[in-house]
Amino acid sequence: MKEKLCLIAILAGTLASCSTSRPQSPAPAEPELNAVSATLWSGRTELFMEHPELVRGETAGFAVHLTDLVTYRPLAEGLATLEFENAGKVTRFESNRPSRPGIFRVDVRLDAAGRYRAVLKVQAPKLEDRHDLGEMIVHESKAAALAQTEAESPAEGIRFLKEQQWASEFATEVAAPRKIEESLQVPAVVRVRGGGEGSAISPVRGQLLNVHRLPIPGQRVRQGEVIAAVIPFTSSPQDLAGLKLELSQAETDMAQSRRLRERLEGLLADRAIPARRVEEVKADEARAQARIQAAQERLAQFERTRSGTDGQGEGVGSFEVRAPLTGIVTTLSAVTGGSVEAGQEILHIIDIDQVWVAAEVPESESEVLRTLKRAELQTGSLSIDIPGKRGRIERIGNVVDPESRRIAVILEVSNEDGALRIGQSLFARLGKGKAEALVSVPVSAIVDDGGRPVVFVQRDGESFERRPVRTGAAAGNYVQVVEGLKAGDRVVSRGAYLVRLAALSTQIPAHGHVH
Repeated sequence: MKEKLCLIAILAGTLASCSTSRPQSPAPAEPELNAVSATLWSGRTELFMEHPELVRGETAGFAVHLTDLVTYRPLAEGLATLEFENAGKVTRFESNRPSRPGIFRVDVRLDAAGRYRAVLKVQAPKLEDRHDLGEMIVHESKAAALAQTEAESPAEGIRFLKEQQWASEFATEVAAPRKIEESLQVPAVVRVRGGGEGSAISPVRGQLLNVHRLPIPGQRVRQGEVIAAVIPFTSSPQDLAGLKLELSQAETDMAQSRRLRERLEGLLADRAIPARRVEEVKADEARAQARIQAAQERLAQFERTRSGTDGQGEGVGSFEVRAPLTGIVTTLSAVTGGSVEAGQEILHIIDIDQVWVAAEVPESESEVLRTLKRAELQTGSLSIDIPGKRGRIERIGNVVDPESRRIAVILEVSNEDGALRIGQSLFARLGKGKAEALVSVPVSAIVDDGGRPVVFVQRDGESFERRPVRTGAAAGNYVQVVEGLKAGDRVVSRGAYLVRLAALSTQIPAHGHVH
């Protein structure tokens, strides 16, 4: 009997030990309230707001994301106020500064269940805005909130968080109808306009004086500006001693003629000789004076040529070379102090303030030339309308180039800002005269995705949709979309390629934010 009692005691102890060491089953997790988000745009700000379902007497944190639509940067300061109106009573909750740039944390606690009209008001330096949030329901209890709302599966889309948008070159724009003329895009090249280039030529054979510094390629010169001075070589080369001897002989002849004239004038006064004799001597004296001046000039020219400077007598005996037109020096064919031949080009100048753009129209598209009234030049972000303030249609060609089978259309363009460069390739859009108002988006919104044009439509603050489109006519910075969009769709106009990269990324951004 004692053995049986001992065995029972041992079994009871073992069962007790097993029951105490067995892990307890975790209590079932309490379901969480659904998250609610809203995205609204005004003329000045974009609102993206996240918060849980509202329950009477419980505090709900509202994450209010505000973007300045002028800069597409987050609001770094300001006051965000949420107003809830029910039965004529307004309850306000506010945050006087963002917890992080662009993100305002507003804690909301409403003590009465019911339906409220909600409004968000924003005040910041040089900014005051308002967003009507519509109707919000405050549930009687958490259980009631869970019973009346069904969990919404998040719509599939491309996630591109506000923090990513704010840190990049990002912007959106609403697609809207625009009337754009149908056009033909053709290649074009910038050329020197007719009469827009010239050469500065040396008029004589001589030496370039170093009193003028020759312009270098790329330097701008004005029409009529003195750009060089050339002193001609003597017609018969002589040495310095020969020139001095010639001057000395002329001075000796001059002295003799002067003495003879003075003596004869005395005889004439005594009526000893005829007046004709005095006049002959005066003529000899004048010729001697001219020989002295010529000899002095030849001697001075010899010295200037030897030294390469015009000294104090700048302009005396030298030829000035002036710029034939206003423009940019492209080539320089001489050096200061060097010799030049008569007719030799010293430098070449082209006018870049007015240029020609030659558009090349394929022979098969020549029908567009019959009614051509308008054109548009495009290169990078630059767009020039013709006719307009900057240009006009100069000439429509009548000859087909035998090699390229193209017809030239010459557009004259004002280029005082230097945006176009001689020889530069670009595109010209030639208007066909037909225009229709269709949904249009910025050209920057179109992205080549695997050879097909697509845009990215913003569903809400952080969700985007890839939308293949078919494009039509384009003008300026806008292109028409024939298929794939409707008026009112908000597309990514800047940073679309970044959204495409986010779509290709295998890493899915975490939902929600740290506030």
